[in-house]
Amino acid sequence: MSRLRILKNPLDGGDEILRVRTDDVLKVFKEVKKKHPQARIYITPACAQNDVTPSSKVDEASLQVMSKTHDFDIVCQAGEPATIIAIVSLVLSLAMAAYTLLTMPDPQDGVDRPSSNNQLGQRENRVRIGGRIPDIFGTVKAVPDLIAPPFRYFKNNVEIEETLMCLGRGHYQISEVKEGETSIEQINGESVSVYDPGQNLTTANPMYRYGDIMTDAPLVGRESRSITGQTLLNPSSARVVSSDITFGYPNIVYAATNAFTNGETIAIEGAKYGVADALLSGTTDISLDFVLTVATTADIYSPDNFKKIAINALLVTDPVAGTLDLAGTYDVSSIVKSGSPAAWVYAVSLLNPETVNQNFSLLSQPATSSTSSNLTANLDSVNLDGTYTININDGTKLTLSAPDADNPDWLKLQNWGGTAGNTIGLYGTQENWLGWYETDSEADQIYANFYAPNGLYHIGEKGYKEVIGVQLELEHQAIDIFGNPVGEIFYKTQALFGNIKSIASPVGLTLTGSLLSPSRIRFRLRRTTVHTSRGTVVDEVQARSVYTMRKLEKLTHDDITIVRSQTVTNDISAGVKKRELNMLATRKLHSYASGVKSASRAATNNFADTVCAMTEDPHIGRRSVDTLDIASLYATQNAIQAYFGITKATEFNYTFDNANQSYEETLAQVASMVFCNARRDSGKVYFQFERTSPSSSILFNHRNKSPGSETRTEKFGVDNEYDGVEVKWVDPADSWTEKILKLPNENISNAKSIELSGVTNRYQAHFLAHRAWNKIQYQRETVQFTAYGEADLITINDRIAVTDDTMPTLVPLGEGSTSGDVVSWLGQVIETSQPVQLDPLRVYAIHLQLSNGSIEVMQVSQGVDEYHLTLERLPILPLITVLDGKIAATNYSITLDAEKDSEAYLVSEKSASGQFETQITAINYNPLYYSNDKDHINNLI
Repeated sequence: MSRLRILKNPLDGGDEILRVRTDDVLKVFKEVKKKHPQARIYITPACAQNDVTPSSKVDEASLQVMSKTHDFDIVCQAGEPATIIAIVSLVLSLAMAAYTLLTMPDPQDGVDRPSSNNQLGQRENRVRIGGRIPDIFGTVKAVPDLIAPPFRYFKNNVEIEETLMCLGRGHYQISEVKEGETSIEQINGESVSVYDPGQNLTTANPMYRYGDIMTDAPLVGRESRSITGQTLLNPSSARVVSSDITFGYPNIVYAATNAFTNGETIAIEGAKYGVADALLSGTTDISLDFVLTVATTADIYSPDNFKKIAINALLVTDPVAGTLDLAGTYDVSSIVKSGSPAAWVYAVSLLNPETVNQNFSLLSQPATSSTSSNLTANLDSVNLDGTYTININDGTKLTLSAPDADNPDWLKLQNWGGTAGNTIGLYGTQENWLGWYETDSEADQIYANFYAPNGLYHIGEKGYKEVIGVQLELEHQAIDIFGNPVGEIFYKTQALFGNIKSIASPVGLTLTGSLLSPSRIRFRLRRTTVHTSRGTVVDEVQARSVYTMRKLEKLTHDDITIVRSQTVTNDISAGVKKRELNMLATRKLHSYASGVKSASRAATNNFADTVCAMTEDPHIGRRSVDTLDIASLYATQNAIQAYFGITKATEFNYTFDNANQSYEETLAQVASMVFCNARRDSGKVYFQFERTSPSSSILFNHRNKSPGSETRTEKFGVDNEYDGVEVKWVDPADSWTEKILKLPNENISNAKSIELSGVTNRYQAHFLAHRAWNKIQYQRETVQFTAYGEADLITINDRIAVTDDTMPTLVPLGEGSTSGDVVSWLGQVIETSQPVQLDPLRVYAIHLQLSNGSIEVMQVSQGVDEYHLTLERLPILPLITVLDGKIAATNYSITLDAEKDSEAYLVSEKSASGQFETQITAINYNPLYYSNDKDHINNLI
């Protein structure tokens, strides 16, 4: 059996793609081509070289042979080959990407779908089609995503909901599983199983289990939008026959009767007006192009106005196929009348009769037989007979529900003169089916849920109460791609009884059915029981919901933790539609603390383990951990814990759900929450701990700054822009709600807002908040300039040295320039590029930019002349005196020794401003920025 994907519209990859299984690919393609002459067929995937559209009988035979081993794509609106192939490829790739499991609801257009883990309100288990699978690191309150719509059914009068969800990528340690704020241990009948990556979803031993063992494969599907809680009507035998009944456009039956109720199905008989049907019988020749030539004495007026023929009897004998019955009702394209009153001849051209009766396609040669038929559907007639659903009965007229959908003759009433004179019969159908309704996705199982909201019981005239039952029925049948029913109609019936222990309590029942193979389905529902007992009868039964489903075939997922749940609805009348199954989930990761990868995973929220995992993750870093300075990473983690005096200072707990977040951005987010800067040096990534620093990393002077780009701003007192900071973080101790820490007090009105994504303890929040507030308090000067290549070596919060080049600067009580390059170096003597004369009565410090990116500071004195200086001691690294194209000559800057930190700044902003140029914004360095870092050690937290 081949699988076909039929694109009705190649510009739309949504519901316009039909998926079909068939044993006769050629037949399906021909059916499509009749409606879409431009249609073409391709071996999957659709591309120019896979075009197998047949143009001859030989091609058709070849297609039939290929259908035994291939799947196909049919494009209905094919245009230019190159254009249509490009469109088909795009549409199919997008369609298959969104076609998760079976079918799922569409997300709202233009709305971002973040994980509920990061939502502080209105958390719920929901679908996130196209969203990033949650990447949880550390410990979070996890609200798993639905990966298939939940479905409900009744078992022993209790409604049960089953869900299939994704917790996230990787392995986890699970605890504190809840439904909302209620532990599942307190919910009677709740069952939850969590499966590690690679575990089969039918195993009896999942990684975590509470409640019943779920060993059946999950069912995935969708709920029918046609069933919305309609009340099932009693079978009707009502009968109204009158000559006063008339009809009005577009859906009105003028009949004064209360015999029928809203929603009931009625049959109309006798509503035929205008030209009557004509009998056409006689000897008939049948041609292979589907023309019936009938010889008869009947003189039919304007026969070409008839557009249908109902053949009651037409048997032919074919030399190949044998006896063929060609009876049926067919569309007519034309009727040509010839001959004379003695012998009239009518040539009736049928329109696609093989779609009604396949025997027409079996004819191997023309045939002759006798026919008995009627010509119907005359252009000058109206026939309103049929079966319809009543929308409203107001006692004077019946308003039908879209009768023209089943009988287009209702549209003729708009221009019809009148419908009086006939005796019309209105009859209850004795069935009152709800449906047929069609599904738009393939499935092999159907679940129909029935619900009696008030119970089922009878109260006798003497007050005696007893439960009663209602017999319910489900019929379903496969349909083809055109909506035509095929194969057997399957039938299921069962009685729903009231609750004998509490007769007024709601009760429910689920009828299930199955098909031999997946297909689109049509279904209908009804009740067959009518209670006529004296007294009070409570027997309303509603069609609550219908699900079409199939078993999940993929039962293991290599890198995803899956959650299954069964939830018992304790009050089935509540109709709860949203769920918030949640749990504490801690990511299990390998550790490199020993220098090598640990043998097993362990639950962790330390940032060093997280960074290693992110780096080698195939969807985040996509690189070896060898690109990390692992020893430095774990040493930095230990240093942070020792510095703050608490291990929680290095925790990181967050769910990454943004598909556009890069590896570098991810590392930067982690680093900022643990007081670090993510750096790369000599091809190795490491984390640089930000704390009080005795020296700067890079010296910026007139040699590596763009001329005229530097501006400086000084201020006194607290920055007028902000009067405090407002830090937001998530507190696990208070149900994982958002907490706000305000500094310096709660009365601030214009706070700088900071969101700590990944912080879930008050210690980290305290340290980060105070650092932010201290930088606002003690910031006195801001410098902004454009730098050259050296700017690539720094990042946010780095300490740098910046000389003041906004105006010519002289050495105090001396003459010359305060900065330049080292031209030559011998021992403790350096030659400078710029002249300088130092005051012998003052003490000076020189800042030397070393080749490893650090700055060395020492005292300096005047040399033999204005171009020579004498260093206090030998530098720790060789000084560079010649620019060789790779390493710049050593820069220097001179200050008074007492003011050697006056050129120290912290980088606050950095952005590219041109080729090999970077815009730098920095604030003055002040050790008071870190004055609250020891608050925990000093017992102030």
